Amino acid sequence: AKESLQKAVEANPLDAKAHVRLAQFLGHEQDYSASLKEIDKALEISATDIDALSTKADVFSAKNDYKAAVAVLDKIKSSHPDNPGAYYKLGQIYQAQKDYDRAIREFEQALDKSPNAFEPLAAVVSVYLAQNNADKAIAKLNGIIKSAPTNAAAHKLLGEIYFSQRKFDEADKSFLRAIEITPRWNI
Repeated sequence: AKESLQKAVEANPLDAKAHVRLAQFLGHEQDYSASLKEIDKALEISATDIDALSTKADVFSAKNDYKAAVAVLDKIKSSHPDNPGAYYKLGQIYQAQKDYDRAIREFEQALDKSPNAFEPLAAVVSVYLAQNNADKAIAKLNGIIKSAPTNAAAHKLLGEIYFSQRKFDEADKSFLRAIEITPRWNI
């Protein structure tokens, strides 16, 4: 696979996406230095390419260079303000650092930009639970359910909280509602 990606870059040296694909492969192989070089080549071609910037943030995160990752993600937020991915990834970094207030703020912004996305909603709930604040998580989910009664993710997450609290009747109702909304969803 690496050779094919390298040939694609050689055949199309001005194709930012080819550099990004090679960089992603190298990152998965934990060759971070080579990955960053390919990303920088992609960014020379297209300075605000979201895939290149996102991959660069991922590489910095994998290297535990959170300061650099945050700087790249802030650049994504300024060049692509409607893209929820940067907000979500920032939330993940802050959550890993146990900076829960900042994590919630970033996850909430990701959720605002993608209200039906499961990941940012689950992340907000997980931060509240990490803070031993199940009541706040339940209130958040009930608020979403009130404004969007067909949000299956909110029902599923609410069911999980109730289940962990051994409130099996409430959990059952929440899970059944999630299945009713999205019958083929593997909850």
